[in-house]
Amino acid sequence: SDEAIDGNQAEQLFAKARAHLEYILNKIDPRSEAAYVALGDVYSTQGKVNDAKVAWNQGLERIGETSLALNMRLTEAVAREKAPDTKDHLDRLDEALNSLPPSASPEVKSSLTRTRDLIDALWLLRLDKPAQAIPLLTPIVAQGHQGLGTRLDDALKGAMLLGEAYESPDQWEDAARVY
Repeated sequence: SDEAIDGNQAEQLFAKARAHLEYILNKIDPRSEAAYVALGDVYSTQGKVNDAKVAWNQGLERIGETSLALNMRLTEAVAREKAPDTKDHLDRLDEALNSLPPSASPEVKSSLTRTRDLIDALWLLRLDKPAQAIPLLTPIVAQGHQGLGTRLDDALKGAMLLGEAYESPDQWEDAARVY
């Protein structure tokens, strides 16, 4: 049915999801990247960002620091908080991107690079450095008009961040064009 669930029911479902994921990690496969990603996502969805970061960090410790999925999520979380170690996370993310096999398609590499640039721009905006974020965001927004799917999603995120970058008093006209 289409009935909405209340907060208590939602918490019970989240608790079940966490229990299943922790069972996978503790009893079945302690190196399951997907389970660490999902566990962190469950915590993040609940607004428990610190618990999410712990889950993603544990995954990186157990399966290796070149996991793109774990690095992307962890780096975005610390960038949103203006954490002092964000630059270290961005560097680790770059290492993970550079470790992609040569057989990785150009589309995959391009998509991952766009995501990395979005995270970098987010961090720069949190540091109140919009002038440095704008050159990262402009091509992402422009590329979004060339395709669907991930590019369009990235373009939307990029446009929102670009609008935020242009919100400084001397950039109102540019901000209006972005929105």
